[in-house]
Amino acid sequence: MGYKRKILKLLPKAVQVNIEDYVRRKRNIRKFKPDQYLNPQFHSSIAALDYYQCIFVHIPKNAGLSVCYTLFGNTGGSHRKIKSYKDLFAPKTFKKYFKFTFVRNPWDRLVSTYFFLKKGGVTEKDRIWAEKNIMHYESFEDFVKQWLTIENIHNSLHFQPQYSFIENKFGEIDMDFIGRFENLDNDFMYVASKLGINRKLKKTNKSIRNKNYKSYYSRETKEIVNKVYQKDICLFKYTF
Repeated sequence: MGYKRKILKLLPKAVQVNIEDYVRRKRNIRKFKPDQYLNPQFHSSIAALDYYQCIFVHIPKNAGLSVCYTLFGNTGGSHRKIKSYKDLFAPKTFKKYFKFTFVRNPWDRLVSTYFFLKKGGVTEKDRIWAEKNIMHYESFEDFVKQWLTIENIHNSLHFQPQYSFIENKFGEIDMDFIGRFENLDNDFMYVASKLGINRKLKKTNKSIRNKNYKSYYSRETKEIVNKVYQKDICLFKYTF
């Protein structure tokens, strides 16, 4: 153990926690390349978050691009989780900023994510991941039966459970407002009014699907999703 750690251990526990949080925050800020993330011209700049005094947690496949481009003109902090934002912003700033997100019915979200990646996603990283993990499945049903496990979803950005994006290190949901994809326009208008913005949502990256998500499921695959995304289903009170 280094001498700094030894000195730290002699301090009161509350002081240790504050120092460790500060050190972690400084380390993470360096990783975020502030010259890019604070630059309004950078595609994932967080400058707009400071301007509007808000934190938007963009959960994949929940209309996040539409929300970001309408409010901020870019992708905001991309798919950064609330824990990451807590490291990035000073404690008083984090507490003051309006924190919001949008959630979606897990069965519907899974169908949308599958077909989004089946078409290659929007980035080269998406395409490569899909080639390795999705393209060889003949159907959505095969994909759910063979790939969808708790372990797999936690190792894939787009399939990660929604709660994991918005819970803090204590396992608590750290949001001021949780909008719903199913009530997107109205919930977006509420967010916009909170930020003092008078704009209607412009739909971006909209899925083109002729069938209702329910038609893609059998009794077996419906139950698989129920088990794998159980926490999302219970926490956000969704039913099939």
